Amino acid sequence: MKEVIFKILLIEDDDTDARIFKKLLSKVNGFRVELSRAGSLAEAAALMDHHVFDVIFLDLSLPDSSGQGTLNQISQLMGEFPVIVLTGMSEVSLGTQAVHAGAEDYLVKDKINQELVGRSVLYAMERNKLRRQLKQLALSDELTGLYNRRGFLTLAEQQIRLCRRKKEGMVFVYLDIDHFKQMNDVHGHGAGDKVLKDVAEVLRKCFRASDIIARIGGDEFVVLAVDADEGSQEKLLRKVQSKMDHFNQSSQRPFGVSLSTGAVYYDPHSKESLEDLLSGADKKMYETKKSKKHNFWDW
Repeated sequence: MKEVIFKILLIEDDDTDARIFKKLLSKVNGFRVELSRAGSLAEAAALMDHHVFDVIFLDLSLPDSSGQGTLNQISQLMGEFPVIVLTGMSEVSLGTQAVHAGAEDYLVKDKINQELVGRSVLYAMERNKLRRQLKQLALSDELTGLYNRRGFLTLAEQQIRLCRRKKEGMVFVYLDIDHFKQMNDVHGHGAGDKVLKDVAEVLRKCFRASDIIARIGGDEFVVLAVDADEGSQEKLLRKVQSKMDHFNQSSQRPFGVSLSTGAVYYDPHSKESLEDLLSGADKKMYETKKSKKHNFWDW
């Protein structure tokens, strides 16, 4: 049977507690641990920027944060990592609050043993997997498989915080299908649904797996292209147009699909909100749409 390896991050500033915890993990039967340690939230954030962890063990008392504030801060950094809180005997009620706030479990340091740690790791990962599956259902567009509006807003807010911390720019692209209502009226809603799926597929081919693509309205799509510089806006829009043109040429559909697009750059040093960025990209998209001369019947 292949040995299971778990990548675990321990956020603990006390050297003695860290040694005890490491020894406990080494004795857990059935899996091997690759343990990383951070002595503060700042160190943890740096590690999470470059590594993926199966589980995070979090001491609530750290040099740069304490108590419930620690969990509130780590929840913004961890993304989808399951967190198990470590508490002292006097902090049991705080551990319960931490679970209510999103932690998968809590353990009292003085009562930890290898069996308890091993079980907590496995249960935390399973609960987190189920939580993510349920969340994915709530954040996905059923027709296209892309994120829906809620999913996009949730992930984009997280990405903005990450980009501010890493000082990396992004590009927001707003897209709208031209004359979509007429397509539905003339060719039927089945054809309209097929167009939406086809546009979603074109966008998947245009952007990277790390980019966030969503259908946020009936015929409106938005993309957050991460780690992009300001000069890449026009390049991205040209790529979308090229892929859409190629799709129209190879499609057996009796009509073509035209997109109006707009893009804005997010400067990580700016104070712009997500709403500001979406509004700016939407405005540019609308300006593009108004500049077009053809109508539905031309193509």
